[in-house]
Amino acid sequence: MEHIRTTKILHHHIASVEKLALTTSGCPLVIQCKNFRIVHFIVPRERDCHDIYNSLLQLSKQGKYEDLYAFSYNPKQNDSERLKGWEIIDLAKEYERMGVPNGKWKLCDANREYKVCETYPRELYVPKSAILPMIMGSSNFRSKGRLPVLSYCRQGTEAAICRCSQPLSGFSARCLEDEKLLKAISTANSGNHYMYVVDTRPKKITQCKNGLLTKDLLHVHPESPALKTSLSLKEQSLLPVNDTLRAIEGSNPPDNRYCDYPEEFSKSEPTVVSLEYGVARMTC
Repeated sequence: MEHIRTTKILHHHIASVEKLALTTSGCPLVIQCKNFRIVHFIVPRERDCHDIYNSLLQLSKQGKYEDLYAFSYNPKQNDSERLKGWEIIDLAKEYERMGVPNGKWKLCDANREYKVCETYPRELYVPKSAILPMIMGSSNFRSKGRLPVLSYCRQGTEAAICRCSQPLSGFSARCLEDEKLLKAISTANSGNHYMYVVDTRPKKITQCKNGLLTKDLLHVHPESPALKTSLSLKEQSLLPVNDTLRAIEGSNPPDNRYCDYPEEFSKSEPTVVSLEYGVARMTC
């Protein structure tokens, strides 16, 4: 018996389905997937192709959450076996592996009932100097309550990576609690003189005239030297982090290499700069 190779496509991986004009060999059907796979079919009968087309549209774009595969799939497991699935990743052990909590980062239970941010886990790790009003104020200031929290901490160097969402109240608005939390994050990274901010917002948003906590909003366009340098670095072998950051900073024009401080800010307070497709740095 010959080995038959099969290709499986999940319904939620389907981005679009297109039924082309009828040909002599049959009716073409093109499926474009979200993982960049494109599949072409030739269905002999146009009526069958139309039925397949309608079925795939319904299965790939469910109107109710309970109809999605993650909720509709019913594995043959008992309750105890299902509960084991929630124990695959222990968030507390993951942070303990990174040496957290420590003298600079602490566990915060403000999101225990998912009231601060419903898309964040219950256990949040924030700077040790962060207090509850600071956390709540920053959460109310940012989109979907996604305040800056710790995602990764490297043992030894204590270099940290934090994540958050964009401000909710407009790009020129200010929030003292959010600024204090950013300052606390920079203080927790005392081994570095600069804290780098990576902006992944869409291009249309970053083209806004008013910058966040800055006088002007810096831009890195797709054809800029910074982007070209980033792409060339990907093709090279892995470089030390410091060398990579120096290469990106050095590719920016001299007038955009460093950010100016607003008059109302002192050097002890961080300045957030938005850079599309690039990295900005702010003095801690």
